[in-house]
Amino acid sequence: MVLDREQLIKVYCRRLVSSMIPAEFGDEYAESLTAELISQLLSRTSTGATQGDTNQISDHVKQYFLSDNAPEKWVRFQSILNTLARARSIDQICSYLRFMCCLQGISLRENHQSRSRLPKSNLIEKNAIDGTSSSKPASFQKFSRSTFDRAEFMDGNTTLHQSILPYYESVPDEALLTYLPYSLLGLDTKLLQYQQDGTMMEIPSSINNSYSGILHNMLESSLIYMRLKRLVEDNRGKKRSAITSSFMRSLETELELYSNHINACMSKPGSSILVLYNHIFPKILELRLIYSLSNDLGMKGYDFLSRLYTISKFGDKTISVLAGKFFSVISKGYYETLESWILKGELLDNSEDFFIQFDVDANNINDIIQFYPDRVPEFIPMKTETAFKCYQIGKILIFLSKYCKELSWTNEYYAKYSEIFFHRNKGLQFMTKSTLLNLVESQYQALLSYFTVVVYEKYHFFEHLKNFKNFLLTGSNDFIESLIENGTPLLNEPSNTLTPSQLSKILIQSINSSSALNNEEEFKNRLDARILDLSHGNIGWEVFTLEYKITDLPVDHILNYNNAALEYLKLFNFLWKMKHFSVLLGSSFVDSCNLRKTDLRKFNQRFVKIKRKMKADPDVRLNLREKKVAWLMKSCNSVNLVRHELTNLLNKLLKHLSFDVIEDKFQKLIVQKLFSSDPGSVTKIDSGQEVPVLNDSFFSKIRNGSNLLAALPDASKIAHNVNDLTFDELISTHQEFLEGVISFKLLNESKIGPVSGVSFVYQIYHFLELIFSFVKSAESFTHSVVDYVSIANIEENIASNEVGSFDDDLNELEFIISKLSSRIYNELYSSDFKPHKERFVRDLRSDIDLKDLGRLI
Repeated sequence: MVLDREQLIKVYCRRLVSSMIPAEFGDEYAESLTAELISQLLSRTSTGATQGDTNQISDHVKQYFLSDNAPEKWVRFQSILNTLARARSIDQICSYLRFMCCLQGISLRENHQSRSRLPKSNLIEKNAIDGTSSSKPASFQKFSRSTFDRAEFMDGNTTLHQSILPYYESVPDEALLTYLPYSLLGLDTKLLQYQQDGTMMEIPSSINNSYSGILHNMLESSLIYMRLKRLVEDNRGKKRSAITSSFMRSLETELELYSNHINACMSKPGSSILVLYNHIFPKILELRLIYSLSNDLGMKGYDFLSRLYTISKFGDKTISVLAGKFFSVISKGYYETLESWILKGELLDNSEDFFIQFDVDANNINDIIQFYPDRVPEFIPMKTETAFKCYQIGKILIFLSKYCKELSWTNEYYAKYSEIFFHRNKGLQFMTKSTLLNLVESQYQALLSYFTVVVYEKYHFFEHLKNFKNFLLTGSNDFIESLIENGTPLLNEPSNTLTPSQLSKILIQSINSSSALNNEEEFKNRLDARILDLSHGNIGWEVFTLEYKITDLPVDHILNYNNAALEYLKLFNFLWKMKHFSVLLGSSFVDSCNLRKTDLRKFNQRFVKIKRKMKADPDVRLNLREKKVAWLMKSCNSVNLVRHELTNLLNKLLKHLSFDVIEDKFQKLIVQKLFSSDPGSVTKIDSGQEVPVLNDSFFSKIRNGSNLLAALPDASKIAHNVNDLTFDELISTHQEFLEGVISFKLLNESKIGPVSGVSFVYQIYHFLELIFSFVKSAESFTHSVVDYVSIANIEENIASNEVGSFDDDLNELEFIISKLSSRIYNELYSSDFKPHKERFVRDLRSDIDLKDLGRLI
């Protein structure tokens, strides 16, 4: 009973000091004073300490009462100390303290509320889990007794043991252990009931404080368990992403393991609350982690996996092991999707969780297969670089199997790498980072090598590029000139009279009469002459166009990306017009030369004599016939001068576009990127420049069929001089070349001349209009000159009595020739062409990229 009395002394001393010490002194001071008082009382009764001990305590606290201006409390406190000091036994001290507490009427609830030592309620709420009621981390609150039965102390028939028993004892362990298993599994019991749909629970006041704190932690797991169980039920049957569905399956498994664990713990003999708490504590941590993860289900799948992977590397072993187990299960489907993609080019999950996605509305393979680098999860080593290689692997596999029909090679590829994946390493998920990186690199290089073989040899990627340049960008001059020459009679006809058979005949004639005949039959058959919509013009020249068809080939997805064929068509029509006018000027020049050699031969000889005569005697007087000869030859020379100026400008523009723009960009942006620096063999193009081509040994090995497994592991590689470029790189290489030509300032409508304020291409169109007007006028001029010379020759040979009979005809022709000559020289050349050319040249010289052309013109 001595132990019970010492405990009672401690309890009542604490209450006594709490009732008398002002709250401003703080809890720490009250506790220290209580401890010192208890020590003095117990040592007094056991060792017989002197009155000096009490005086020491009195002196120690006296200054605090006086400083707080509470002398009355100090007198009362000193009186109590003196009375306790005179006690002869512990029983006397206990009785006195109990009597004093009854007189003071201490209420534990009021006292604790005033000192803010304990919470107002004992509810385990939803906020305790969510952590939303406070800025501090959420935790469950301890419970304390709510009332102190004052009447019990006033009842003289109640013994001290009977009075303290309700506060010293609690619900028996056996009763708690009976109900707890049901409560921990989310079921209501007589002792513990859930409130507000299972989001809150109140611990009864009959449970001891020491158990109250433990129960808070234990019952936290039950609240989380119910919340997670409800989450599983709410998502059952709903269409979710693969990652969310996998998490739900894992969650359901963990909840079942938790239930089994609780049942197993309760079946063990000799259990107690503390033993049970120790057994389920790891499960509490696990449920907390799972609940935290369940709150992140709104994340994108790749972000959720990245977070789970990061947690699996956490320092706490319990958390890292559980997170690692979850990651292993949930990421399994992700790894299977990745395996399927890099082995077969099949996308098992077309959701937004994977970093590759199909656009079903697109047409080109490069647009259908989309890569999203921001979706690459953290657990993929070398994140973006590795993911991009995986993206390229799957895309090339699809291109080879679906578009190129290389099924034998892709099947062999799948068989070899499946053995590496699943028999040697048990899948990507169980590979080390270095193994995964090496394997992806091996697949990438194997596919890239074979892709190069197929694209360049089987589908003649580079040859088609050269044909685009030669035919559609008018790089083959003799073919284009032959096409213009053969098509002139037909293309001068109205556009609505042209037929496809007529155009095909012209095309065949032009191929057979030019260097295009040297091309293989496959390439020649891809050329097609066709008619544009009749709204483009009224005559054949305005609606004629050339097409190079590769739509039946897989490389069309590379060369015709972003409708590149339309851009080639626009470029061809512009260059075709320039070539046509250049040929017209050339034909006009030939006609002029023939005229001078035939009809104007005598006139030219006379004109030479007249010039010598005038040179010998500047004052010589010419007769009428000599004046007419000089006038006619000067008119012809004026027309020839204008023709020369127009031809010079047009030819320099064509040469600049053909060689300094198109051919130069083809060499730099196509040849130098597609081929290695030491190609091994070269061929000469029309301009005499050397262009690297595929090695002869490469061709021979390909044709012998030795390329089938050339790119697979442990297979001998076929040496070639072509750089291994991906599908995207080939597209970007071609696009860069085509865009470089289209955006060149002389071909781009948006590029404005700094001096004239007019775009370069519009100025070129204006020159073409002038050339067309000149050709028409020069043609009329030539006919008129021929007629004039013919009549003049007739007049010379007629009898003298008939002289003058053709004067009217000659006068009329002289008027026409003068008018045409004046129109050509004064209107077209002096008033229009010359000032426009000067502004054009100033525009060119003002531009840093075109100043060299400006100097040439």
